[in-house]
Formats: sequence, C-alpha cells, structure tokens
Amino acid sequence: MKVLVTDDDLISRMALIDVLGNLPDLFIVEADSGERAWELLSAGLEPDLCCCDVRMPGMSG
Repeated sequence: MKVLVTDDDLISRMALIDVLGNLPDLFIVEADSGERAWELLSAGLEPDLCCCDVRMPGMSG
C-alpha cells in the first residue's frame, strides 16, 4: 500500500510517518508542501491513501 504524507510541519510529518512505519507492507512517500504533493501526483504517484495537513502555506491539503 502506498501512502502519501503531506505536512509543512516537520515534527508532525515525522510523527505520522513513525506511526505508519510500524505497519507492515507500507511504502510511505512524504511531501513538505501541497505544491510538492501535487508534483508527485502529477509525475505519476498513485497513492492508496493520502494524509494531508489542511492548513499549509500556499496550497493547502
């Protein structure tokens, strides 16, 4: 399962990745902004789950 984690706050992003990292068979991709997440999706990333911060500078989740 592919998971895209998007959050501009490094501590929050790493905490979620740490929790998800304990689950088996996950491929986790991280983005530090809505723009970066959009770039990844536009480049062909097809995650099964997206976890996004809803308040980020620029493009929000």
